[in-house]
Amino acid sequence: MHLLTRIKCNERLVGAAYLLGKLYVVTEKSSNVLVYTGHSPYDLIHTIHVDGMIAVDIATSYVDVCVDILDNGNGRVLRIDRQHTVDTFIDGLESGSLLSMSVASDGRLTIVQKRSRILTYDKGERVHRTSKVEGIVHAVEIDEKTSVVCDAKRTFKIANDKQVDLCLFGSRYIDRSRNGDLIMRLFS
Repeated sequence: MHLLTRIKCNERLVGAAYLLGKLYVVTEKSSNVLVYTGHSPYDLIHTIHVDGMIAVDIATSYVDVCVDILDNGNGRVLRIDRQHTVDTFIDGLESGSLLSMSVASDGRLTIVQKRSRILTYDKGERVHRTSKVEGIVHAVEIDEKTSVVCDAKRTFKIANDKQVDLCLFGSRYIDRSRNGDLIMRLFS
């Protein structure tokens, strides 16, 4: 987060993703993806406009060498490649109901919707698992049968439809480092 404090945006920051020496930033009230150099002084080098986009999350897919954006305005997941071409990766999601997403190391995509619904897509863009967990704000898939989920009160693992508490405090965001450790952003 220290890095992001050096970037000046007029709107509230929604998220940022790093890919191949560039930092992709989405803000709350903009239909633009801002592309910065991935090193100091973090200069703005490109702006990608997407009509009607209301971005609620952004993540890097290292398998596909792209950045994925969860577009709540159009009910879809956008994919931006290294040439800054924008394509729709997943379409037909319920506009206005999308909360967050994460990309697993093998490219599977997990989307959290309002009403506590989790959708997990395989690389073939097919839903391979759905779950419903009350109060959820973010989830990350560990493997095909296991997810780590967080809400305002706790962080827990779901495996074989059983919930196991990992810690008794909630977080806004959860991810995994390259070596598999959990990374959490706590509620403030």
